[in-house]
Order: sequence, then C-alpha cells, then structure tokens
Amino acid sequence: MPVLFNLDQVEPTAVTTGVTRRALITKERVNSDFIQLDHLTLQPGISTALEVSKTDLSWFQLLQGTATLNSPEKPHKLTTSNVTFLPPGFESSITTKEGTEILYGKVPRADRFDPNFQVSHLALRCVNWRKEPILDSEHDARKRIYLVTPTLFGTKAVKGEMIIYPPGTAASNHYHVGAEHFQYIISGSAKAYLGEETHTVRAGDTLYNYED
Repeated sequence: MPVLFNLDQVEPTAVTTGVTRRALITKERVNSDFIQLDHLTLQPGISTALEVSKTDLSWFQLLQGTATLNSPEKPHKLTTSNVTFLPPGFESSITTKEGTEILYGKVPRADRFDPNFQVSHLALRCVNWRKEPILDSEHDARKRIYLVTPTLFGTKAVKGEMIIYPPGTAASNHYHVGAEHFQYIISGSAKAYLGEETHTVRAGDTLYNYED
C-alpha cells in the first residue's frame, strides 16, 4: 500500500543555527532505503554546508525564495526554477539572503541502481526547468517536464520529472515495473486513488509508491 503524508505531519529538527529539517522519506517511514527526501528551511542570512558521500548522489530544488550555491568552479544563483544535481563526493555550501525552502533528495549507494555507474562521469549540473521542453501526455491532458534523466545527469540511478495537471485533468492508474517512486505535490490539490481508497492530496504531500 502506498504511503501518503503531509509536510505538516513531520516535526522539524534543528540541523544547525538557522537551518531546520523535516525528514520526509526515510527508511523507517517507507520501509525502504532506496531514496531519502528532506524538506530544509534556511532562515534569511544563513550559509550552510552541502556535502555528498562518495557513494551517494543528491539533487535539490528550491520551493521558495532564492539562494546561491557556492560551488568550487563558480557561484550559481538559484530560484524556484532550478533543479541542481550534486555528484558523489561534492562539497560546497549554500547561502540565502532572504531565506529559502529546499526539497533535497539523496540516493544512498547509488551504484546498486546503475550497472554503468562511474563517479568520474558525473558532475555538478544546474538546470532551469522552465527552459526545458514541455511535453504533452499521449493519453490525457497532463504535461510533463523531464528534470532528472541519464542525458541531463549522466546516470540511470534516479529519474525525475515535473507533472502538470491542468484544471479538470484526470489520469489513469499507472505503476512502474522494477522501480519504487514518489511524488511531491508542489502546488494545487487533487484526488488520488490508492488501491481501493480515494484521498485528497494538496501542496506539501508526499506520496510513496512501491515496486510492482
């Protein structure tokens, strides 16, 4: 049975001064260690470290506010239009003047999901998803933007896309063979059919689906 919960149901914990974390997808909550998902809140004027283990890969997206990723090569100015991929072993920091909220994902031991996983082939990537192609769904009115793909980020260990449901849109039931997947509702509300039950989902909801 899929797991559904809202951000409001997760207690924030202090990471460091001015930074709090809500642990959304955890091994304890979904009984799987395939992925971890956190909601981070940075207060105005805060700078905090970003470190990725040499066996993991991470990505993040700003949900509110603006920030600067202080990467070794050059600073990257980030808005809610950016999705940023962090390769294994990446070390840097992120700074915000006005405050920001971040959706931060991590794939532990990423090489188990990609037989061709090579750290040397992976690099920092910052994508403006508003400049990516918007694709129409074949069978309904949904639209999608590919965010995390092997072409964009260089690995099959994780895939991600933004799905846009225009008002009145309905989509048939679906599943992913050989993969667990999650959905995070950024804005709006909808009805979701989970097994035999109907649920109203809203901004801040996380929906975790198991492998079929």
